[in-house]
Amino acid sequence: MQQLLPDFYAGWRAKVARLDLMTAEDPTVPRNFRMTFSDKTAARQAVDQILAWPCEQVVFAHGPLVFANGQTVLTRAFDWLKP
Repeated sequence: MQQLLPDFYAGWRAKVARLDLMTAEDPTVPRNFRMTFSDKTAARQAVDQILAWPCEQVVFAHGPLVFANGQTVLTRAFDWLKP
């Protein structure tokens, strides 16, 4: 999951970042990472397990801290895994 500021990159890198969802409005998994999941069933099971944990805040490597509604943020970020 990541969410870089829209002006993090400039020029062609900014276009690639936008297309890859690295600068999306909400934190999400970039498209290039999504393509690495060869076993979507196992990925769904792992994400379901994570989403079962109580979560209010989220800290991730590339993006702002999430201080509230962490469960909602995580659920939205992994919506792309739904069948």
